[in-house]
Amino acid sequence: MKTFITLLREINVSGKNIIRLAELEQALTNAGFQKVRTYIQSGNIIFDYEEAQPYLVSKLV
Repeated sequence: MKTFITLLREINVSGKNIIRLAELEQALTNAGFQKVRTYIQSGNIIFDYEEAQPYLVSKLV
């Protein structure tokens, strides 16, 4: 199991076109990622995934 950090650009967590972090965490959990957590209303996500090749993970996020 490896830990990954995803830095999403231009994510809107407040204001217009809101993405709720709890919903984002749930969507990633449903996609098979584990220990999904977000970091301060920034769109930055930390998660664990069994895939060892980061380029494959990047295609899933």
